[in-house]
Amino acid sequence: MITELTFDSDAIAECDRFEVWREMFCSKMWGLDIAHSDSRPFFARCRFVSLGAVEVIRSELNGLDFSRTPRRVRQQESDDFGFHLSLSGGVRAVQAGCHAEVRGAGGLLLAGGQPY
Repeated sequence: MITELTFDSDAIAECDRFEVWREMFCSKMWGLDIAHSDSRPFFARCRFVSLGAVEVIRSELNGLDFSRTPRRVRQQESDDFGFHLSLSGGVRAVQAGCHAEVRGAGGLLLAGGQPY
């Protein structure tokens, strides 16, 4: 069974967009902490598709810093891996003492069972 969900921050008042995204998706669904690190107003356009054991998310986001603390890892045990593919803009991460940064297009693989 395929399950699909879409999110478009344009449908929410600008003053509430980041808080809704942070609480509904980052905190509750993924067990992440997040900070908006862009001088522009927050925006997110995402499509979530569950294909059973595999979930795919296509998103357009601006300047965000995600973290998954040891406390979050304990609260939401996960053996998932996330492959983060950036088509532009880049992505960077620190996990298990390793620093990685991809500028422009590229990807990173993160383990959900470890802090980052």
